[in-house]
Amino acid sequence: MPENSSPTLCVVICTYKREDYVYKNIEVLRENKDVFDHVVVVDNARTLDVSLADDFAEIIPNKNLGGSGGFTRGLMRAHDLGYTHVLLMDDDISFDVTAFRNAKERLASLPKENELAWLGFAMRPLDRPHIQYEMGSRWNGVKMMLNNSNLDMNDPRNLKRNQEHQNYNYSAWWSLIMPTLVVDRYGLPLPFFIKFDDIEYGLRRKDEPILFDNAWYICHEDFKKKYNAYLEYYLCRNAAITNALHFRGALFFTLLRYHWKMLKFLLTGKIIEMHLASLGIRDYLRGPAIFLDEDIVANNDKVRAIASTKIAKFPKAFAYLFECMGRSFSLLFKHGKAKRAWKENYKKLTSREYWEGLFA
Repeated sequence: MPENSSPTLCVVICTYKREDYVYKNIEVLRENKDVFDHVVVVDNARTLDVSLADDFAEIIPNKNLGGSGGFTRGLMRAHDLGYTHVLLMDDDISFDVTAFRNAKERLASLPKENELAWLGFAMRPLDRPHIQYEMGSRWNGVKMMLNNSNLDMNDPRNLKRNQEHQNYNYSAWWSLIMPTLVVDRYGLPLPFFIKFDDIEYGLRRKDEPILFDNAWYICHEDFKKKYNAYLEYYLCRNAAITNALHFRGALFFTLLRYHWKMLKFLLTGKIIEMHLASLGIRDYLRGPAIFLDEDIVANNDKVRAIASTKIAKFPKAFAYLFECMGRSFSLLFKHGKAKRAWKENYKKLTSREYWEGLFA
């Protein structure tokens, strides 16, 4: 921030048919204008009452481009309006405003070497608000390594551990404060639709630290209750893209992750998940054309339709096992070409011009 300036905070909420949560949270934000300077709600379902918008809170009806598209549109808006910082926030969280007030005060007092710091928020389950799910996380190319997971925060020893033991390279977008300058430095998020947009964007950081504090946390529904088979397509595809862009040894990590998932799905009888994960690898190998030349909204509809298909498990298990073997050979021989294509089109896919074309 320029010397003698105060941080300004624009909240960005991406939502899809969570009207009750959003209306409630807008009112909480509106009651605390000393903390929140503006709110941008990107409505991917176009179901919110736009008449509730005013000078403080605006509602942008948006094409359903997933969480990635909603957060990107809000990030662009916060940047264009000239706010110094953006707070990306899930639509269904529960929070104490004190956490954000404390975080904004920290922004105002940051030393010059940390003036571009990101501020991350821990997550706790709604039904167990004293247990920490994670405070930051590390993507190692194969899985998310949750930092300080499953700590009982009523135990003073864990409060101390939480501040001293910090091992992460990204912070999730259920609540994360970033300087809007990230748009100028790193471009916009990739059009992942869902999953890994926060991980990939966090890995772009160069010198900016992510700061955490025991007082900064939100509560969120347990992810196990929100799981759907179709997520496996995105978890495999977007992980492979992220590895290709940010990791040496990307082929090894992606193969290891893919085979680990296939074995887990086979042993647990999750047959349709095997197929969806393989489709994710297929589309990774097809390269940026899946974003540049094809309709990502229509693709999401296809993935969800596949996930809801009723199948006879045992015949299909063998078919999908052979599909997995074929996909593994494809990875070995086509990964290098795909990786180059993703790297060559990285700037285009994260550009304002590309995203404005999607929003049109």
